[in-house]
Amino acid sequence: MAHRTAFRVAAIAAAVALGLGASECAVRLVAPQALVGPLHEELLGVIAPIANARIRFSSPGQFDTRVSINSEHFRAHFDFTSVPAPHVRRIAMLGDSMTFGYGVNDDETYPTYLEQRLNRVLASSPTRVEIINAGVIGMGTGE
Repeated sequence: MAHRTAFRVAAIAAAVALGLGASECAVRLVAPQALVGPLHEELLGVIAPIANARIRFSSPGQFDTRVSINSEHFRAHFDFTSVPAPHVRRIAMLGDSMTFGYGVNDDETYPTYLEQRLNRVLASSPTRVEIINAGVIGMGTGE
């Protein structure tokens, strides 16, 4: 009798799991939702991107991107040294979602394009430019 009850409970659990799985698939097909990993944390009372994060950031039908945040809470897949190398000029670009690069991959943000452009212009010079992307999604003029 106990064996038969255990079998029924297992069958019911399996049916519920299959039903929930099918429902989840139907919802994802009919009404897909944006996929956003946790992007922010509070750092010394200020909202900042989460350190050392590699996040998939997508909105169905609009974009599906990867976001890399370094240990200093900036959008970059590498860490910056505390002091730039000789002949390196460092620029910090402050801003909101546009600076951060909402909806684009790491190598498609406008701070990245500006860094590449400036370094092409300076190609014959020993000077190089590093741009720190200090943009934060959700920030605006008031912050």
